Amino acid sequence: MADKSGPDPLIVDGVREWVRWVAALPADWTTDGERLVLLSLACDAYRDESAPGADNLGAWTGMHRRSVQRILDRLLVPTTKRPALLFKSNMSRGKVASRFRFQPQPTDTVVSLPTASQPPPK
Repeated sequence: MADKSGPDPLIVDGVREWVRWVAALPADWTTDGERLVLLSLACDAYRDESAPGADNLGAWTGMHRRSVQRILDRLLVPTTKRPALLFKSNMSRGKVASRFRFQPQPTDTVVSLPTASQPPPK
């Protein structure tokens, strides 16, 4: 039986469409920590969903579990600069890891939202 004292390994086996999507996001849409969490989720994703768990995300990113959870919470809601980048597809509490879906789909066009210095189109 394998030793489960540490995190699961992050195995990236093949093309990961979501890594390309995260890398293409505008730089001002995320903090460095948010982008690192998104890239870790993208490496773990199968199809459009990832469920590594906060402990694994913390180990892979070098962040505390609570910091990872705060970042995930921020990525679930839109800001004045960007749409929500994740959707929580289940609301687990306990031993089952929450599943996150990326938004928008990688085939969608990413449109910049107007900022305070840039009025919306008429």
